[in-house]
Amino acid sequence: MDGNMESGKRITPPVGWFPQGGSGAGDGAPPAAKPVVPPVTTPPATPPAGIVSPPNVGDFEEMRKTLPAELQNNETIKNSKSFTSLAEQLVNSQKLIGSKVSIPKDGDEKGWNEFYGKLGRPETADKYTIPALPENSGLVRDEALEKRFLAKAHKAGYSDKQVGEALAFQRETEMEKVAVARQAIVDCNTQLKKEWGNNYEERVATVQRVVAEYSQQFPGLAEKLDKTGLGSDPDFVKFFFETTEGMSEGGNGANNKGKGGGGGVMSPVEAAAEVKNLMGNKEFIDKYFNARAPGHEDAINKINELNHLAAM
Repeated sequence: MDGNMESGKRITPPVGWFPQGGSGAGDGAPPAAKPVVPPVTTPPATPPAGIVSPPNVGDFEEMRKTLPAELQNNETIKNSKSFTSLAEQLVNSQKLIGSKVSIPKDGDEKGWNEFYGKLGRPETADKYTIPALPENSGLVRDEALEKRFLAKAHKAGYSDKQVGEALAFQRETEMEKVAVARQAIVDCNTQLKKEWGNNYEERVATVQRVVAEYSQQFPGLAEKLDKTGLGSDPDFVKFFFETTEGMSEGGNGANNKGKGGGGGVMSPVEAAAEVKNLMGNKEFIDKYFNARAPGHEDAINKINELNHLAAM
């Protein structure tokens, strides 16, 4: 008898001693051992994309305490409550640094050129965008003056937008001046028509003819009259007519004064002034009021004619 066997007892071998299915022995063989199955574990769930776990404030505070004292007391570190907020501040700081433009030092021509380029200045003055003149503005481009301005603007570092705004403002002011000049011409003609009456067109033509004749001797005279505004000043036009009246066809200088030049017809203003002048003359008054005085009817007719002209 086997020494491992006690009388009347069988020793059961440990689990796993025999391979699965038994040892092939008969009915007296021990049963086959069951295989050991490892426990099933469920892997941790992966949070969906876009969901961020709440920051561990305690861990961040512990980390902050490990920093040097000067960093712990830094306002950025002190005001950060989590790793996320600190990371956001870092990213935003980098963006700000990337978009920051440093101002060059005096004398750094290359640095200034790069600086102006980042601000929008074109490479050369002739690359500026020049807006077109408004239609019917009455303005004419002075290309020589414009070229000088663009050269100065480029040297000063003007961006393309700044030059466009400057030119737009300059044109607005010039158009305002043109509008004022045009209105002055309208007002001048209105006043002269009122004072000269039927003689308006004839006298204006006389003034224009004389100006044209004098312009041959004094080139640019007409342009100067327009530029200074004298050409649309009714007082100056009347003065010019009076002083040059003798040059009109059929005129005879001072002897024609007050009678309309070539036409000899008074304006309403001149007729009224003549009535006032005659009524202040004692000799004329005697004829006008004395029915028996020689020339009485002529005096009556004269005043009636002047009053008729003054009322026109």
